[in-house]
Amino acid sequence: MLACFVPSQVPFGRRFHTVLEMIDIFYQKVASDKFRPIFTKGDLAECVLKGQKGAILFVEGAHALEESLVQLRTWFRLGVRGMTLTWNHGNALASGNHSRNLTDEQIQALIANDGAIGLTFVDFFTVSEKRKVWIDDLLLHLDHICALGGVDHVGFGSDFDGITETFGDMHPQQITPSY
Repeated sequence: MLACFVPSQVPFGRRFHTVLEMIDIFYQKVASDKFRPIFTKGDLAECVLKGQKGAILFVEGAHALEESLVQLRTWFRLGVRGMTLTWNHGNALASGNHSRNLTDEQIQALIANDGAIGLTFVDFFTVSEKRKVWIDDLLLHLDHICALGGVDHVGFGSDFDGITETFGDMHPQQITPSY
């Protein structure tokens, strides 16, 4: 998933266009034969079978709609396939103590309602103590959610745009396409 996030300080009347600009950047600089947009479950299955990389476009936070279903339909026509009402990522509370991490009950409710969880790479969501974070720390969250039945309901919502430090053994350019 690639999320188009509009900060709340962007004024009403400008939020829709901010998302349009992000969608345009995706198609101009990211989407390619090597990193394709995913519009349907069939597209996703094809990417998996062929070992290709791809992304499902999401809008993070319904405030960007600016109270217009016309805008929602426009984004859909441009490839947006999901929207969160607030944020779309957090980790498992059982593996990292942060107020935005999800309890087992919340994870099970998302699974039961065919929802999705985007694991974040933000260090303070991933581990409880202040220390260097490693990919194995994030994999504990992934393992926990999968053990609760979330194999088909978990992805990554990296938050690379909102952090200054990454994991000790991972850097944004290792998993995101270069422009």
